[in-house]
Amino acid sequence: MKLKYLAKCIPDIFLSPLFDRQGAAWQSHHVTNPAVFRLPGEKRVLLGYRAGGDRDHYIIGETDVFSSSLGMCVLSDDGTKVLYRFPYPILWVDRTASLPQTPLEYPGYCEQHGNELSVMHDFRIYPHEGYVYIVYHDGSILKAYDRICRMPVEQFRAKIDASIKLMEKGATEKEWREIWVRDHFQPLGADETHHLFSGAKMGYPNKTDVTYFCTREGMQMLRRPIPEISRLSAPHLVGELTPDGFDQMGTLEMCVRPGKWDNSHIGPNAMSTPAVIGDVPVYIDIWHGVHNGAFGKEEEAFRWDMYYSPYFSIRDARNGDILYWGEAPIVDPDDKVWEEYTRRGRWIQALAHTYILFTGGQVEMEAGKNGLDDPFTFYAGAGDTAIVRGEFTIRSLTPPEVIEDILLRHQQAEINVDIQEKKADFPEKPAGWHWQAGQNIQKRCLCVRRSLGDPNAPIDRAERTFLCRPGYFDAHLMTWDGTMEKTEYGWAIPYRGVRWEETDGNKQTLVGFGLLILDEENPERLLYRPEKSMVQEQILPGLVSGEEIPCPDVHQLMPLVEESVTREIRHMNRLIQEGSHWRSHHTAWLEERARQAGEK
Repeated sequence: MKLKYLAKCIPDIFLSPLFDRQGAAWQSHHVTNPAVFRLPGEKRVLLGYRAGGDRDHYIIGETDVFSSSLGMCVLSDDGTKVLYRFPYPILWVDRTASLPQTPLEYPGYCEQHGNELSVMHDFRIYPHEGYVYIVYHDGSILKAYDRICRMPVEQFRAKIDASIKLMEKGATEKEWREIWVRDHFQPLGADETHHLFSGAKMGYPNKTDVTYFCTREGMQMLRRPIPEISRLSAPHLVGELTPDGFDQMGTLEMCVRPGKWDNSHIGPNAMSTPAVIGDVPVYIDIWHGVHNGAFGKEEEAFRWDMYYSPYFSIRDARNGDILYWGEAPIVDPDDKVWEEYTRRGRWIQALAHTYILFTGGQVEMEAGKNGLDDPFTFYAGAGDTAIVRGEFTIRSLTPPEVIEDILLRHQQAEINVDIQEKKADFPEKPAGWHWQAGQNIQKRCLCVRRSLGDPNAPIDRAERTFLCRPGYFDAHLMTWDGTMEKTEYGWAIPYRGVRWEETDGNKQTLVGFGLLILDEENPERLLYRPEKSMVQEQILPGLVSGEEIPCPDVHQLMPLVEESVTREIRHMNRLIQEGSHWRSHHTAWLEERARQAGEK
């Protein structure tokens, strides 16, 4: 794979499984899913990680599976060296019964203990307003849910320091558990069971990989209704209910991209990291995108061929808007630097995956130095077996034209231009909701709006924006002629993308043309958007909207969509209908809400 924007891979394995007497019990099988953070006012870096060992093994049917505990390391101030690796976990699950070890034990265990709390995994850590929050999954061997707990920062800091002192003199597990008492973590949640979302007690929804970031508008939550990432307001950090009593899945924000390397599913990996580009406050993220090679092979029998790769994104810290979402991974899956683990790790060999590099957060290498050219380090689980480390700067992972537009974004937003607002109702009711395509005049972009129930007095409503993209042909403005058409690939909406330029006082407008393809069942799911204008751009004098130039229609633009995109959309839809691949959880959530509303 030829990639232009790459992180620097540090060849050495950062953390590996341990096989000594202590390590064998809880971190001999996997050391993965890192969660990196600094405590407020500190330079040292803390790295939590998911670890599993001998006591965590169990069987589901005839499949070997492992539970986990939360391990912890204290790193050097620049995050490049391990100073202390704690000998025991800081958060774990105590089981009332031994996990099933053979296929013969499995049915009996499920009958007696199938609903008991017995597994734990996938930790994310977030210092916020005086507390250290830990978001994780736990549940029975058959079902895992989102959980959240917290501890005051000063108490957590004291426990880290006490742990270091205990390590230096030699720690026993009994002494360790006297420091890291499970009850010292305050459980939070939306219901009496302390699930992050109240619907978990009814078996819905399953784990959704929650992360947070804060904007001027308040706390925001990202979660993953498979296969995509949604965003919602989370002022109390725990799940909230919609007006009709459903867990809030929010509005889709980032979607899989047929024809690209993240065509299967994507997810938020760790908490967003504050940074600055010039004077623009931003958040940066390295998240995972998964490629399924089966989507591009219509004539072959379906088989899983999965690649987990890291992607880079930037969002505006003031309002949370996505400014850049990388087109390709920041590590080449064909690079052999970590191949021993990414392709041949102990766990990946037992999974239906070909390559796993699952990132777990990033941190500036000098506390407080988080600008465009300051070095960051990131951590990733390789092959779900060990942890590796890489380095980057924002500039090294971002096209220069994107950076240029981000720096000028506020100035461009102040340009006065008249836009004719247009709206068009969808002729059908996808997922049982009323849908309307339109323009968000404030953000100067296109959007779709959905409402449930009576359009004049809806139970709920939401707007999904398709934002302008710094660095692209549609960087500054998007307009359309109010037309859409249903095709075999989904709802197709042609649009104008506008880019304003000024050279030596000469101002001009570049008008390009694109096509949005939205999922037939759920128009919030964006399946296609071109990187470049699909036909020749036109140039107008001055800084204008370009609306006087007619937009090509669907029949002109649809044949110009890359064949790899249409092939994968077509094949993906067929596999979903056959039950060979998952259907959008967000779509299922919309449909169930519509069904319940109809019954009421």
